[in-house]
Amino acid sequence: MLRDKLQRSKRLIEYGCGFGLGLEVLRQAQPHLELTGMDWDYDCAREAERATRAVVVVGLPEMSTYRSRFDLALFHRALSLCQDPQAALARAVEGLRKGGLLVVVSESELPGVESGSSPSRVRIRMGERFFYQMFHSSDALRSIALDQIEQWVVDLGMKRLYREDEPLGGSPILVAGK
Repeated sequence: MLRDKLQRSKRLIEYGCGFGLGLEVLRQAQPHLELTGMDWDYDCAREAERATRAVVVVGLPEMSTYRSRFDLALFHRALSLCQDPQAALARAVEGLRKGGLLVVVSESELPGVESGSSPSRVRIRMGERFFYQMFHSSDALRSIALDQIEQWVVDLGMKRLYREDEPLGGSPILVAGK
C-alpha cells in the first residue's frame, strides 16, 4: 500500500525530520518526490536541507500552516516530542490533499505496562527512554499509546487503513487515509 502510494505521489512532508536521514532515504528510493521536512531545531533543519536538497522548514508541527498540499505526511518517531501531539496531527491532516495518507511510526511500547495514571500512556523500552533522556530533556518524551494516536486521527475524520502494533524488528505504525 505505502510503496504504491509513494510511487504515485508528488509531495511528502516529514514532521520532525531531524538532520534528514529519513528524507535522504526517501530521496534515494523515490527521486520523483518533492520532499519537505519540518524540524524544531535550527541546526538539524539546516543540515537536513543541505544533505537532502529538500525544502526544510524550522518550526513546530503544531504550528504548520500547510493546507491541502501533500500526498503523504509522516511522523517517524517524532510525535512524542511535540509540545501538543494532538494539534500536530490536526495540522498534518490539514496539510494533506484529498486521498492523502498520514503515517505515524511510534515508539516501541511495552504491551500492558502503564506509566502514571493515564491508560493512554505506556512505557517505552528502557533503551529508548535512555536515548531520549540523553539527547533531550527528561520531560521531552511523551509515551503516547498507539490506541490514543489512532483515536485522535479518527476524530480528525481520517480512516484507519493499516496498523501494526508489534512489527518484527520495527516500530509500531499507523496509516490513515483522508
